[in-house]
Amino acid sequence: MEQILGRVLRQPYAKRQNDSVLNISYVLTCSADFRSTLDSVVKGLNGAGFSSKDYRIGSMVGMENQTDEKVPTSIFDSPAKVPEKDNGAKEDTSSEDAVQDDLSDIHTDAISRSLQTPSSMTNQENGTEMENPPDSLADMVNHAEEQEKEYIHDSKEAEESGLKGGELGDMLHQYKMKTEFRDEMETIKLPKFVIVTGASLFNGAEKTAVTKDAFLEGFSLEHEDAHVAFSNTPDNMYTVDLSETGEAVPQYKMTNRYVRAAFRESLEAMPDKQKLQACINSIASAISRYDNVKDSDVRQYLKRVFGGLTEDEVSQAMQSINTYGKAVEDKIRSLQDDYRKKTFEKKTEIDLTVSPLYNLPKVITPAKATSSIPKSLYEAEANDMNNFEWTMANAIAQMDNVKWWHRNIDRKEFFINGFINHYPDFIVMTKAGRILMVETKGDQLLNEDSRNKLFLGRKWANKAGTKYRYFMVFESKDPELEGAYNKEDFLNLLKKL
Repeated sequence: MEQILGRVLRQPYAKRQNDSVLNISYVLTCSADFRSTLDSVVKGLNGAGFSSKDYRIGSMVGMENQTDEKVPTSIFDSPAKVPEKDNGAKEDTSSEDAVQDDLSDIHTDAISRSLQTPSSMTNQENGTEMENPPDSLADMVNHAEEQEKEYIHDSKEAEESGLKGGELGDMLHQYKMKTEFRDEMETIKLPKFVIVTGASLFNGAEKTAVTKDAFLEGFSLEHEDAHVAFSNTPDNMYTVDLSETGEAVPQYKMTNRYVRAAFRESLEAMPDKQKLQACINSIASAISRYDNVKDSDVRQYLKRVFGGLTEDEVSQAMQSINTYGKAVEDKIRSLQDDYRKKTFEKKTEIDLTVSPLYNLPKVITPAKATSSIPKSLYEAEANDMNNFEWTMANAIAQMDNVKWWHRNIDRKEFFINGFINHYPDFIVMTKAGRILMVETKGDQLLNEDSRNKLFLGRKWANKAGTKYRYFMVFESKDPELEGAYNKEDFLNLLKKL
């Protein structure tokens, strides 16, 4: 029941229907242990993030009179018949399938009345009137419709203010954009890299923010380097099994020496070809699945990787599947990252462009916040900053030509989309109307990750136009990279923007 309900609530292309009844999810269940079933459904809803305000529990209709043999009012053309008990008669199943497939006797008007009549339902077949239980299906539908109206009203208010309501809103620290910046920021959309989709019969051409996997088109492991550095791999073997007590969750523990010895003996007895295939199968099962690489291609790649190992190295891999699998996985991801970057660089020279798509939110919800630094865009800013970042925020705020600054929340707000998703640490607007993306780095972080972010940021700024700038700022070190500065040089430059 939980799985079915979860699929209903997670429909990816769901849209509001004209009939409000179709905008509500229902769970109608019949169970010998109704209370247990009900508890499991509610627990599943809570686990999915729904609160007590998001659902309503109906009564156990019909549970009190399970032994009552009165003929119920039917939704079919004729009243339902209670089959006669005949222990000696054999059940005729010859036409069972035909009966099940014949839906001509369903009385849709009766179903419609059961949904539309809130207090009573007239049995047109025998002229009698049957009172619905106090918590009937019709009452449930009426309540759902009223609840939907409240949701629509609350969602409109939330959209206008930006504040989250309900129990979720009560649990969050919410900080609004300052009033003096709000009107102007509604007109400013930050640029994102986009692809232009072709016009159709019904729609014109559209610009859609590009994802990093768009730059993996044409990627194949077939001709990629198959050398993987298997270094520092421990000679350990672990057993993974469900826990014996409590929740049945997978747990691992060091395999005892007797099992390890027996495993090694079985490996030594294997032919080399069979041992290699067993190793490939185990590694293939241990690594992640890739949406853009076929499993068959991964297995062919593993043959190339392990085909060059000695017999002892293959035996070692079989005893450290997870460690060797992680090394292969890291290699594949590295190859994909390099491919994305090369493809991105080609596309930016040909047809990749940017378009204003992103509005900064009206309200932010950082876990920790500070309002002690002036000129912030919001009533308070995220306070997840290290010492250098806090020093930079304070120094930027002291600049006379700075209008506002904002601590960009990682994984939640604006990111430069390309071959990687890059969330700059700060977004700054000067009084001259320039918007700056500022990424801060400790001196020890002059590495490949920093170079990739700098490369992407500068490409973005070049495409975005003269209004936008990108800077990478190191604490004291002179990085000797175009577009990267130490703190002192950057602050001197910022005064002129």
